[in-house]
Amino acid sequence: MTDGENTSYETAARWIQEARALVVGTGAGMGVDSGLPTFRGRHALVSPLLKRMNMEYVDICNPKWFTENAGFAWEFWARCRQEYARATPHEGYHIIRRWAEAMPWGSFCFTTNIDSQWELTDWAPERLFERHGSALFVQCSQPCCSLVWSDVVRTSKRKGRHDLPQCEWCRALARPNVFMFSDMGFVRDERGTAQQQNYKHW
Repeated sequence: MTDGENTSYETAARWIQEARALVVGTGAGMGVDSGLPTFRGRHALVSPLLKRMNMEYVDICNPKWFTENAGFAWEFWARCRQEYARATPHEGYHIIRRWAEAMPWGSFCFTTNIDSQWELTDWAPERLFERHGSALFVQCSQPCCSLVWSDVVRTSKRKGRHDLPQCEWCRALARPNVFMFSDMGFVRDERGTAQQQNYKHW
């Protein structure tokens, strides 16, 4: 570590110690030490499924696949959801939570991650905004309504559209409640809207 790096860390530590409030912003890199991939760079997701199709994460993370090849789309997302559900937040999450709890004016976490790892750290839910939703929840692909629900999705290949998760209200295909690339159908339900409003008010 260089002298310049030492100085930067010391300055950051002093700012945190002197702070009265803390806003935490996290993206895909936050999950790397928990074994979760990013969507680009040296820690990018390497999926046999995507390699077979000569695709990258940015290609599959598009709602069009739930129309063009729903079985393929759900095979990919079911595996992602399983990874997220199995992951354990690394110590960095808990360190930041302790910093946040020490702030006299409180704290808030704004994250673009879709893995729901912050919830597993006992971070106060009213102080969390998952800007891009959560892969552990699903919504209608149409969408017919602004409702989101939890659903268990197996990772096995699916033979027909009737085997895939369906909307509980209109029976159309369900999809992850994730804000994807070129996404015009993402639903921010009551939970997501409350997160957004809490962030604005804070």
